[in-house]
This record gives sequence, structure tokens and C-alpha cells, in this order.
Amino acid sequence: MSSSENNARPAPILGLPPEVTCKIFECALETLTEIHHTNRSSLLPEVVISHMCSSWRAIALEHSILWTSFCYRGSLSPRFPLDRLEAYLKRSGSRTLQLWLEFRGNQRRKPQNMGNEVELLDVSLSHIARWSRVTILVNHGITFDANTWEALRSPSVSAENLEHFALYWVPEEGTFTSSMTTDGLADLEIMVGGAPKLQSFVTNGRSGAICLPKLESLNNITTLSLEIRFGDESPMLTCHAFVQRFLYLPCLEDVSIVGDIFRLPHSTHNLGLIRMNALRHLRFNSPNMLKLLPFLQAPLLKALVIRNDGHGFIPACIALDNIEPYTFPSLQTLVLTEVQADSMSPQQGQYFLKMTSMATEITFSQESSRKQFFSPMLHIPNLLIQYWPRLETLTLNVDTVSNQVDFSALVVVPFQNKITLRLTHAVFLYWKAFEKSADIRSFPARKINIQPIKYDANDVLYGPLCQAVNGPWGMCHHFGEYFQDEFHIHTHFHSNLH
Repeated sequence: MSSSENNARPAPILGLPPEVTCKIFECALETLTEIHHTNRSSLLPEVVISHMCSSWRAIALEHSILWTSFCYRGSLSPRFPLDRLEAYLKRSGSRTLQLWLEFRGNQRRKPQNMGNEVELLDVSLSHIARWSRVTILVNHGITFDANTWEALRSPSVSAENLEHFALYWVPEEGTFTSSMTTDGLADLEIMVGGAPKLQSFVTNGRSGAICLPKLESLNNITTLSLEIRFGDESPMLTCHAFVQRFLYLPCLEDVSIVGDIFRLPHSTHNLGLIRMNALRHLRFNSPNMLKLLPFLQAPLLKALVIRNDGHGFIPACIALDNIEPYTFPSLQTLVLTEVQADSMSPQQGQYFLKMTSMATEITFSQESSRKQFFSPMLHIPNLLIQYWPRLETLTLNVDTVSNQVDFSALVVVPFQNKITLRLTHAVFLYWKAFEKSADIRSFPARKINIQPIKYDANDVLYGPLCQAVNGPWGMCHHFGEYFQDEFHIHTHFHSNLH
């Protein structure tokens, strides 16, 4: 047989049954998707598969699962993809959809695309019943009026398949404004028609423009992130409404709160204990949330991240003498960012230490030159083992621990277990020089392992606290993206000292 006859013979793989070919497509889609995420210039995986040959194209166009994920990245997209969205919606049949719609404008955005983007959003909103995982990002560069979002508020439209919804939004004045009624919820609700499968809800924006799922849609929520900018407007919720609506949710595992989401009453004497039986990860940069901390009981809480920004710690308005400290029994990770010692009394400090005494991994992260929370630990180092007896890893993401006296204090702490001490690079180099000094050689055998902080996505300062719903805070693992918006990560949750 000649080589030309061999070349003319169809490849055996093309003779496979369609159902087998479809399984190959699905496996290939996973692999090609990973390649596409590392190389944005590469073609979309489903497009590659459907253009291999006419036989594969015919099968691919009929295999609806290949067309259920659609991504638009605004000015990063080489062309406006409204026709592609419509094709995907048609080819995916009645299957549920994953959508990533990024309308965040910049100087490269073409003005003529504005009308197209409104239409793109309108088309997407018309398929709410098929939504499964949806992320929408909008900022000052784009304006959508209230009518555009009406489908989110229609009682006749049910998001019956929606599991994750993220809305990063800085809307125009007058869009979803709050009338601040008795409970502050009158004009805030979306998903009014219901979202019974919703597990993850993430939003940010101004307090008067943030939107919240209807209460009945929150029963299965495991991940909640509410973040607004400080000082934008007065708090949108009463304390009672916030606690009743969110903190009593039976399945809530992961919570992130930023800004003045709610207002506290003048007196907290009537506040009862708040038991959150499912809570595993809590982070906040909110003075009022900090004031609620003594009232929380969370037996499964594993990670607590607090940024304080000098708002004051557990304030005098709370009668601590009347509330016995609740020790979080499952606590492992404690991260304190910009927490100053001069913002709390000794009583308040000891109260907090008792609450967190089970922590094994503790991080202090601070840029401020004001008196730092960890300073007493260095002057009276035995406090470390007195209040955190299970300590295994201590991270000091600070640049002020730079003298030999502080290091000497840590060296002589009689830790029961070997301790890992993580330092910024500059301080780590200083420590290594200190280790070679004659003074340190006179100390007994040490139980401290010194390491530099690794500033990468897996580090406690940068990485997600939980992977509960396939992503950081269960929110934005779409299309291989760990979308960590600088608004709520960099500005509000860690100092950047490396």
C-alpha cells in the first residue's frame, strides 16, 4: 500500500462512536482550559475542539456541555462577543451556565462598545433560570441603569439553578438605593423570585447601593462576603437585621465583612449570644463586627482574620465582666492586621487572648509605627506560651522587630514544642546575623526554626483561607481564575511589607 493511500485513510479515532468521542472532548476540555488560562492568546478550548475536522465539528456543536461556560473580559477581549454568547446559549441547550462578565472600564475601552455591553448583560439576565455560577464585575467606567438589573428583582423570575453569585459593583447614584426603613432591607433585595440552591454570595460597593439576596434564598448559603468602602454612607442595616438575616444562617461556613454594613445600638446589654454552629472561617475589617465578637460562639471556627485600622478593640460599651470569654475550641489560624495595643485596655487584651487561646498558627501583620499588639509579647515573651500554649507557627510581617533585645527575648522562651518563626526578608537577614553573634551561643538549645515569609498565593497572608466551594471564600474560581480583587484583599486584609 502506498504512503498516499495511508494518508487518505481516516484516523481510527474518527471512527469511534459519538458518545466515546464526546467523553474525549470533555477530558480534552479540562486540559485545554488549563493551557488557555496560562496563555490568554491561545484559542478557546471548545473552539479548538470544534475546528479540528468536519466530523468532530458536527459532534462538538451538538454536545451541549462544551458550550456552558462563557467569559467576557471587557477591554481585554479582542472583539465584542455578543454573537458568540448567543451561539453558546443556543448550543448549550437547556444546561446550566457559568458566566464571567467583566465590564470594568479603562482607557483602552472603545466608547461604541457601551451599548453592546448593555445588550450583553441584558441577554445574560434573560437566562437567569439557567445560571449556575455567575460573576459580574462593574466599576466607575461603566453605567448600567436600574432597568437593566430589573430581572434580578422580578418576583416572577427564579434563579432556580444558581449556586454562586458574585457582583463586584460600584454603581451610579440612584441605582438600588436604600431607603433605610425599619430593618434597612426595603430596596436592597435581589433574587426576589428565589434562588433555592444558592451557596455562595459575594458583593461589594457603596453601602447605599449594595444588594442582597431575598431572605428565603439564603437558607443554603455556606459562603458570604459583604464588603463596602468605609465612609461612603451611613450603615444600611440595623444590628438586629444583620444578625437575624445573616449570622443565624444554619449552613454558613465562610464569612467576610468589610465596612459599616450595620450599625450597633447605643447599648449592647440586650444582645444575646450568637451561636454559629457551622462557621469555619471568619474575617472582617469592621469596627462593629469587632464589637460583636464577644457574643459569637462558633465551635467549628478554624480561622479568624481581623484588620482593625485603629477603630478600637473590644470597646468599653460592652460590659466584659458580664460575659465570660468564649474560647473558640477549634481555632487554628489567627491573623491580626493593623491591630494596635494602644486601642485596647489590658482587660480587653486578656479577654481576646482567652478567646483565641487554642490558635496554633498566629500572624501579626502591620505597617503602622504606632504601638503594635505583639510588642508586649516580646517584652514579656512568656505571654506567648501563657495565652497561646499550642503555638506552632508565629509570623511577624512587620519591619520594626530589628533589635537584638527583642530577638533575645524570643530565644529564651521555654516553648514546649518546636516553633517556626517567619520573618520579613530584611528582618530574617538580621536574625541570621544575630544567630552568628557570640551572645546567642550562650543560650540553651533553642526550639525555634527561623524562616523568611514566602509572599505567594499559598502564603497565609495572601492565599485563600478556605477552599470550601472551589475557590477563595468559595467565590470566584471561574475559568481557572482565583479572582482576588485588590479592594478586599490588599487594601483591607494584610500589610504589604516585602
